[in-house]
Amino acid sequence: MKADEIRKAMNASPFHKFTLHLANGRSLKVEHRDFISVDPQGRTTIVFKLDGNWEAVGIPLVSSIEYHTGRNGRRRKAG
Repeated sequence: MKADEIRKAMNASPFHKFTLHLANGRSLKVEHRDFISVDPQGRTTIVFKLDGNWEAVGIPLVSSIEYHTGRNGRRRKAG
């Protein structure tokens, strides 16, 4: 995965919730564009969770992005 792909999901208008799927099988749901950040060099992303916790992940470990449209439950997976 490249940082630009994550930035595209972050800055989409309108914003749709999305999930980052990691190479180890874990996933991180992004509820709002304010809940994710990418470092300027594009090596790390930080995802903030609803409970106030956060997690930093190396972007090369992100294997795909799953977009949640919310209207009809359909999802689109990229990557």
